[in-house]
Amino acid sequence: MKLTYKHTRIACYANFFSTAVCIALMGLLLTSLRREFGLDMGRLSLLVGMLSLMQIILVPVMTAAANRAGFRPMMIFAQVFFFSGIFGLGMFPYILPNPYAGLLSAVILYAIGMGTSEAINSAVIESLPSNNKGAEMARLHAVFPGAQLAVIVLTTAYFGFISADNWRVLPIAYSVVPLLNFFLCLKAPFAPAIPEESKMKFSQIVGNKIFLFMALFIFFEGFVELCMSQWASMFAEAGLGVNKALGGLLGPGLITLGVLISRSIFGVMGDRLPIEKCMIGCSLFCFAAHMIVAFAANLFVCLLGVGLNGLGVGFLFPALFVIAPRALPNAGVLLFGSLSASTYIGITFSSWLMGLMTAYAETHTIPLLSAVIPAKSAVEMGMRSTFFVVGIIVLLMLACLLLTFAAIKQKNTKSESEYRLLQQESI
Repeated sequence: MKLTYKHTRIACYANFFSTAVCIALMGLLLTSLRREFGLDMGRLSLLVGMLSLMQIILVPVMTAAANRAGFRPMMIFAQVFFFSGIFGLGMFPYILPNPYAGLLSAVILYAIGMGTSEAINSAVIESLPSNNKGAEMARLHAVFPGAQLAVIVLTTAYFGFISADNWRVLPIAYSVVPLLNFFLCLKAPFAPAIPEESKMKFSQIVGNKIFLFMALFIFFEGFVELCMSQWASMFAEAGLGVNKALGGLLGPGLITLGVLISRSIFGVMGDRLPIEKCMIGCSLFCFAAHMIVAFAANLFVCLLGVGLNGLGVGFLFPALFVIAPRALPNAGVLLFGSLSASTYIGITFSSWLMGLMTAYAETHTIPLLSAVIPAKSAVEMGMRSTFFVVGIIVLLMLACLLLTFAAIKQKNTKSESEYRLLQQESI
């Protein structure tokens, strides 16, 4: 059987499924790991935080490697580490003398697979021939929230109907995906790389003002997406008085659903959508969402704001990955990897700043905000005040987006002028 570019796309989708397993599964296993191995919260937090921290280093490194080695070797490399890490999560704690060392080793291994995937996945899809690249990119990025929901539902069902004590079966079962994808990547066709003499150098990319505005935009986008996702669960618990499980469903679950809906619509409509106008509109959605969560007295209206934020940020990430290669057509994998790295820097920075801002707002009275924010406790006041501040950051994100569009328009105008001049000279 001869494989086609359709199978290459499936391999990229499988990469994002493995990424969803890496991100979602550990959070669902924390209670079981703490109970079975007696781990304290500090060591559990390291298992979760290690994944994001490593991406800041891994994504740029793997981007540089992919720029030299090409797509196929890096896709195969990713599957080896995805499989080793996910499979090892269920095996290493029981075969190594120190169970925690086994867990940490598994996280490091699948973090390498995830960093490689983040560096090349979008670039592979962009390189494939297509009449509607916007839809293709949106479908790729819709896989991740869909896979996250699938992992959450399947894992929760396993715990409910079988046993949380036998959790090690889950990572072993999920590791089948990268194992099969390994063989798919061996045979699937990949588009020819950009010729070496035509490639933009890294210094040319980072020195380009279009890239700089896009990098700042995606930095703020990562900040905005993670802030609401991380703190919405706690907000639901503190404001609505629901338990942790329901808080997780109402908070991050609503955001993930919003992201899935917006990317699915983009995946169906593709280039028929006016991408620039939609990106501006979705940025305004994000601003409105944060204002609703900060100031709405009805807490269920606040949860609608959480879902609205998911709709907004869900469109922005794949949309930027559609316009970026059009603006910098010879940047290749370096462009996508650099933008992904900017996202992870924003995500990591946001975790620290959100905690700092919330703690300050809990213990200090902010005169203007205290008068208009309907908070019933210091914790709720802290979180609502923080969402207001993040709303202001959304405006910075929007400003970077508008500067990006202006720089692209200026570049296109200059290119058209040069083309007309060449035509006149040839006459």
